[in-house]
Amino acid sequence: FPRELVGELASLGLLGSSLEGFGCAGMNAVSYGLICQELERGDSGLRSFVSVQSSLCMYPIYTYGSEEQKRALLPRLARGELLFAYGLSEPDVGGDLASVRTTARLSADGRQLLLNGAKRWCTGAEFADLIYCLVRSGPDENPVVMRQELTVGGGHASGHLGWMHFGLGAARGAQVRVQW
Repeated sequence: FPRELVGELASLGLLGSSLEGFGCAGMNAVSYGLICQELERGDSGLRSFVSVQSSLCMYPIYTYGSEEQKRALLPRLARGELLFAYGLSEPDVGGDLASVRTTARLSADGRQLLLNGAKRWCTGAEFADLIYCLVRSGPDENPVVMRQELTVGGGHASGHLGWMHFGLGAARGAQVRVQW
């Protein structure tokens, strides 16, 4: 992944471009769509990075996160100082959200989530600082997991032309403790 381009993408306001405040550009949805279309024209991997960082990861924090989470994460994500990966697909069920088996449960003291499971084809897993994992958690929110807490690997996804440099990887965790 060409990490050296992240700063330039951020300086153009392309990370979280449709969000307002927190260092984001506050563009409308049409502008964001055109940004993604033009990036895709040049490179699928860069477009995927921008859309994963912006829509799949920054947007849920912006919409559902606490003010503390927004202040701590969104400006750094908009500047490209923190990079996100996205974990939905699983080895046995693919991207079928209804069949996801990875779980997150509150610890006995209620201060941590215990994450158990595996993700496959995590977009950006090999270079990201954080992984946004979609899990079964009952009434609890989906956790943001520090990449260092998971076993990440898998190399590039063969057969995915245009994605070979994008760091598609797998992530596994057993009883990973996530601060809540």
